[in-house]
Amino acid sequence: MRVAVVGGFERGALSESFLNGFREAGADSELVPYMNWRPARPQTLRPMALARYCADAWLGRRVRIRALVRTLSAIRPHLVFFVKCDDLDDPAYRSIREQTGAILGALHPDDPLRQWRVRRLGLRNRHAVTQIKAVDGYFTWSLQLVATLTSIRERPVHYLPFAADLSVYRPWEPEAAAPEYSAQISFIGNWDPERERWLEAVADLDLAIWGDAYWRTRCKSSIVRSAWRGRAAYCDEMAKICGASKITLNVLRDQNKNEVNMRTFELPACGSFFLHERSEALARFFLPGRDCDDFGTPAELREKAQFYLQREDLRTQLAASALDRVGAHTYRERASEVLRAVRAIGVNCDSSQ
Repeated sequence: MRVAVVGGFERGALSESFLNGFREAGADSELVPYMNWRPARPQTLRPMALARYCADAWLGRRVRIRALVRTLSAIRPHLVFFVKCDDLDDPAYRSIREQTGAILGALHPDDPLRQWRVRRLGLRNRHAVTQIKAVDGYFTWSLQLVATLTSIRERPVHYLPFAADLSVYRPWEPEAAAPEYSAQISFIGNWDPERERWLEAVADLDLAIWGDAYWRTRCKSSIVRSAWRGRAAYCDEMAKICGASKITLNVLRDQNKNEVNMRTFELPACGSFFLHERSEALARFFLPGRDCDDFGTPAELREKAQFYLQREDLRTQLAASALDRVGAHTYRERASEVLRAVRAIGVNCDSSQ
């Protein structure tokens, strides 16, 4: 099967992980870079400046969509698999289907129905419902979202959890990681108020935070703010942080509560012992007490962090168990699930004609 993966093109992007996964699963795959595009916002609210901004945004998006359709038409894939792609509209999906004859599949790595809280009313992901309805196969990482999204689509929604890209995330020995990454406890992720609240419980235990500048500009706790290492970390650097830390933390965002996120798989793939915010979904992949441990309150997080910091042998044992288990949760396995679902969709399409 020939697959075109449409999405971000930077190293470590989910689209690249799926590209690698499809190739490992035996598909002839190609990455078609596509990122949502907007011109720089005007510095003034004058009507002419705003009108020019809106015109540039509309025209720029149309140009990019036409280029995407041309590229896909030249590839002639059997499957076009979209990873996110929030600004594709219904005419774009129709054009791609008409020009390629391909089955269309999509996965959104966030909750596609999230609402803006501050900036504006409505969906955070502009054409989320359009994509949910337009594609032949829609995939989501959350069992909780399956039921919600099924009410929007006439066709099934497929559960497809995150996984580990073992070509990017792998163990680093502490001696191979530069001293700048060393810390008792590390958290790799961006700021939000709840994460700040959780991390304050362990901020005095030699905590290192790697994430965007919101940790400096929006974080109210001075002790948490002082733990910020000044930037985000990705891919190999993230693996080095895990190798140089005794404990890594996974605090879930609101949309991932009671579920898992990408870090659930990336941390054990890096050979790290991790503490994970309590979630019913975690045990489907890693069992607290056997592969990792979990916490349900800031006080429990502090108690368990202090416990494991004194027990190197136990940390090593649990990290090794998690690393062994993550091998069953790779993007090769997830891509294979997509291909099986797509083949079933193709059979159903053929039988209905």
